[in-house]
Amino acid sequence: MEVRGDLRLEATDDGSRVVMRDESGKVALRYSGLKVWDAEERELRAEMVVRGRRVSIEVEEEGAVYPLTIDPVIDTEVTKIQASDREAGDEFGISVSISGDTAIVGARGEDTGGLDAGAAYLFTPAATAFDVCIKDDSNPANSILLITTGPLKGTYRVCCGGQTFTGKGAIGIKNGVISLTHFTPTRRVQAFIFMNQTRGSAAVQSPLNSFPCLISDSDITDNTCNCPSP
Repeated sequence: MEVRGDLRLEATDDGSRVVMRDESGKVALRYSGLKVWDAEERELRAEMVVRGRRVSIEVEEEGAVYPLTIDPVIDTEVTKIQASDREAGDEFGISVSISGDTAIVGARGEDTGGLDAGAAYLFTPAATAFDVCIKDDSNPANSILLITTGPLKGTYRVCCGGQTFTGKGAIGIKNGVISLTHFTPTRRVQAFIFMNQTRGSAAVQSPLNSFPCLISDSDITDNTCNCPSP
């Protein structure tokens, strides 16, 4: 996969992750969680390698039964969380427990209840955590938000042609392209994210006899989509 634009590529020594950073050094996209298995569902060793502007996946295929399934997880940098009353010496993050989309973070040096009495902070999502936003270049009011990984994978929210609605479709990943497809008796939603070119497109038709609302985004790395819940 060849990457265009100004993103800088970095790979870990063990080949388990590739990070793409923008000019400021901020993480824009990340490939991780690489898994490869053969037709008999046997997992194969694989790693991601960066050579110049190209990312390659190298697989130890000896004895494998074709076809192979290659599935890296593609995500964006997670949101930073901090204690609302943080102070130096609190040791916030000394312990973390996560269940689903809820996290408990310990701070054993927090002293509201007494010197080093400690505290635990509970974090729950304020809203659905969409990880990809596709926004139309010519009309930013037209956009689609997607969740491409995790238990809510395939969830989307559309603001297009004056309509706002949510749904859940099927996510596919192949050759650096993430696709979303959701066809129902009343609507058709398709979206494509071209990770090697950091661009995206979508077509939304609701109801089916209406003219499709089209979204074309030439750079998905700098988007902030304003698409509130319906």
